[in-house]
Amino acid sequence: LALGASLAGALAFAIPAMTRTEEGGRGGYPVFALAQAIEGSTVSQAAPIFGHTAESLLAGLEAAGYKAASDQTLASAAQAAGKSNRDIVAAVIAMKK
Repeated sequence: LALGASLAGALAFAIPAMTRTEEGGRGGYPVFALAQAIEGSTVSQAAPIFGHTAESLLAGLEAAGYKAASDQTLASAAQAAGKSNRDIVAAVIAMKK
């Protein structure tokens, strides 16, 4: 009973937070918002999230066919390589330590 009440209370806060857009309206699927946040991150910002240093993530990206700089966004690195943002996000997730 206590667990159910806790879950209901948490959902009352979590659902609006996960579905809100920056304009204040209703948003979409939270996984897409997360992917967009990763795409917009620089290599230096994304590296610690996936258990890397900027240098080790850059090396992994280079091995996967991407040329990037630590201050470059993952989206711009994907574009420069002629690949989609989804491709680079998948590559970074696959490199998670």
